[in-house]
Amino acid sequence: MKLPKHLVLKGRTFWMSKTVPTSLRAKVGKTHLQMRLGTDAKAAMKALPKAILWADTQIQRARDEDAPPDVVDLALQYREGYLELAEGSPDDPAVGGVTGLITDEADQLERKHGYKYAKAFYNIATDKTMPVRALIKEWNATSSATEATKAKRTREIQRLAEWLAELKIIDLKGVTRKVAARRVQSLISEGLMPSTINISLTTYSAYWRYCEQSGVVTSNPWAGQRLKDSKTRPRRRPLTEPELQKLIQYATRSDLILDAVRTLALSGMRVSELADLTVSDILSPPQFDIKASKTAASIRQVPIHDDLQAMINRRVDGKSPEDQLFHELTRQNRATQLSNLGSQWFREAGLAQKVGGGRQSVVSLHSLRHWTATSLEEAGVSGSTSAFLLGHERTGMTFSVYARSGPGLEALTEAINKLTL
Repeated sequence: MKLPKHLVLKGRTFWMSKTVPTSLRAKVGKTHLQMRLGTDAKAAMKALPKAILWADTQIQRARDEDAPPDVVDLALQYREGYLELAEGSPDDPAVGGVTGLITDEADQLERKHGYKYAKAFYNIATDKTMPVRALIKEWNATSSATEATKAKRTREIQRLAEWLAELKIIDLKGVTRKVAARRVQSLISEGLMPSTINISLTTYSAYWRYCEQSGVVTSNPWAGQRLKDSKTRPRRRPLTEPELQKLIQYATRSDLILDAVRTLALSGMRVSELADLTVSDILSPPQFDIKASKTAASIRQVPIHDDLQAMINRRVDGKSPEDQLFHELTRQNRATQLSNLGSQWFREAGLAQKVGGGRQSVVSLHSLRHWTATSLEEAGVSGSTSAFLLGHERTGMTFSVYARSGPGLEALTEAINKLTL
């Protein structure tokens, strides 16, 4: 019988044995990591994956201890102080002092991690090289986006910087159109949808535009890199009245399902907005205070529908202000948890309809928001009021100048109560 990799037989006993990389043997203290798995072949095969994981953990721990710190993060800490002093007066003795500190640090890094690492550190710290993620903070400061959106954009640029670092590209100027095209291909190879890839490309392009306006780069390599989505995908549509009633009938089996479905339909909230609600977000007069959302227009107060008041009172009762209104959502990313549960509810209710290409025409809980928008329109609610309730951008002179603060509470309450389930 041929044994799987890392499983060896010594006499009648099975062992997991994994070779330690030569460069880490002094730190690990062994040339091989081994674990006794017993004399029973089936039991040994079953225990092998855990034993390999143990060995991999030991090796990775040694590798992490031996690895140099992130050269960009380390250098940016020095660069901030260097620029602050140099901006005042380049001839200031303090500038020479901080340059001396940077040089001393570079010398130590060279002895420990080599010349190339030390040189990269020195050039970034003294502003001779502009690393890819150096201007993220300044870029976000110019945006009116919410903190959640800024954090998402930051993570996207950091992931790009990590990918570029694998190509030995640290400087912003090193990102050419050829490199940008290579990044597009790498995203495609990950099996991502064109629409998902385009979101990343839009973020890259926005960041490079800021860098171009700041005079750091002379062109935007991401311009025109967006993909065409060749797949025919159905437009999202609202639930029909029979479908909504079928969903509500199914939802009666669980307080979470029923409360979530009714709240989304009678408020127009996004799934993420509902998932993040806390007890302190319930205001008086009865309103949802939506503070964490995707755009500035999404930050709003939505009156609580009369038919939701009893349910809200039940969910608030006995809780502290910081407690979640929908306490059943316990994962770190509550919006994803609720969205996944919604997909399951739709399938079980028989509403996940398949159309061309196998995609769904009713897209889970988000379809309730489409139902709300359509119902408000059919009820004769004005476009400005609907836009405010749904957290949409309101454009044009009338909306941006005369209705900047939004319709009054009385008008919003009257509008929201026109929705009926």
